[in-house]
Amino acid sequence: MAQTPVTGINTYYIDINDNSNDYITTGSPVPGSGFSISTNYTIQHSTTTTTNNDLLLNGFTVGGNLYDFQFLADTVVFRRVNNAQATGERQIIQLAIESKSGNTYKLELSYVPSEAAALNSLTINRGADNAFANDGGPNSNNIERLDYLFNDKLRTTTPDNSGFIINERGGNDNFKIAAILSLDANGNPATYGNLVSASASDWWQSAITVNTLVMVKDEADANFRPSAEVGSQPLSSIFFSFTDLGIATGVEIHGYSLFANDVSISPQTLTDVSTFPTNTNSTDGGLDLIASGGAFSSDGNLTFGGVGADPECPVLSGFVFDKETDLMLTSYHAHIAKTDGQFVTWGEDMAADGTDATVLTPITKANGYNYSGVPLMFTLSTNTHGQAFLLTTFGLYSWGDSTEVVGVPIVNSKGFGPMQAPPGLLASEILDIKANSDVFFLLTKLGEVWVVGRNSSQLQTIATRTAALTAQQ
Repeated sequence: MAQTPVTGINTYYIDINDNSNDYITTGSPVPGSGFSISTNYTIQHSTTTTTNNDLLLNGFTVGGNLYDFQFLADTVVFRRVNNAQATGERQIIQLAIESKSGNTYKLELSYVPSEAAALNSLTINRGADNAFANDGGPNSNNIERLDYLFNDKLRTTTPDNSGFIINERGGNDNFKIAAILSLDANGNPATYGNLVSASASDWWQSAITVNTLVMVKDEADANFRPSAEVGSQPLSSIFFSFTDLGIATGVEIHGYSLFANDVSISPQTLTDVSTFPTNTNSTDGGLDLIASGGAFSSDGNLTFGGVGADPECPVLSGFVFDKETDLMLTSYHAHIAKTDGQFVTWGEDMAADGTDATVLTPITKANGYNYSGVPLMFTLSTNTHGQAFLLTTFGLYSWGDSTEVVGVPIVNSKGFGPMQAPPGLLASEILDIKANSDVFFLLTKLGEVWVVGRNSSQLQTIATRTAALTAQQ
């Protein structure tokens, strides 16, 4: 078993202007820290400019094949064993620096609340530092294994064409990976596939470079504290197909685990991190992991266990549109419907370029609807004009006339394209979306309601069609 060389990555920036989580803190006291514990440092997020902030990965190429994002892991679990260098929940992250002046650091990207949020993400200008190193060197930790878990099992009939991309700052570290075949009663990995090694020479280095600030947060800390400034290094990647991981056609997996390079199937036991070495050096454990957790496919054949590519049409129920059961949403002059395996649209402003769709048009890339991920739900509004919205496993998209619901900077044009979501909100955290003339609503799985619109009289708080999505009580 081996890994598959990456030959290119596809990325785009999200523009964010949010300084609500800026703070002042002292330097971290971890061994090797280059920052003083008696000096105050100002940490600012996405505030020097409001463009080119969060850098997102939406696909990559292997040879001549384009791999699109399909699903993001539901969670990443840190398996820890306390050692002489670190105890408890120590979190170490790396964040891209835009500029600095004296003791003020201006970070190019938005605030991230935890190492877990940084690592289970498609935002690739942040991540972790020295993920598995615990020998007392700079930024030592007590992490022994990282589990990327999907609530629903993944399967494919073309194992060469689906898998996971692992990203790193620098592309010079060794690690190991294994697919999770089953879970125990507590939701922990119970059995693994092959343990596959990756060496420093296996990384593909992109032309994208990141200059990062490493920050540490121990359990007693209120905020992340700076510990090291790393010079510019290339964003690097390795792709592991299901075949590379030893997963055959139709075999279902729960995700994958990452290990330090000094872990083996003997004398260690992969399911028992207490058997792992607790003196891992930076050569074997220095993985500077950039946000991962995404599952990708080049042929769209990656599905959840027991779910085919073309599910049966559900039965209509109720009088209000329900994304889980109903077939069609119509709004005056425009329509979107659910058919076997895809969404279709027709009507005013519903073509991918924002003009009228005069024939039944599948919402597919072949027709110009260039989304990433798998479509999940839709909403639309028409009055004088029409505007539609699509949520996929990757993010939000919009098309149609921007005078109907929302415009710049939430959406950039009437043609099909990305829609700006609340900062830090993942597609997997969105429960529902709704639109009506002048107003767009978003409901998260935590019960948060976000709203934006072009008519402030319809909103509880002042908002315009050029405003960001605003949280509502």
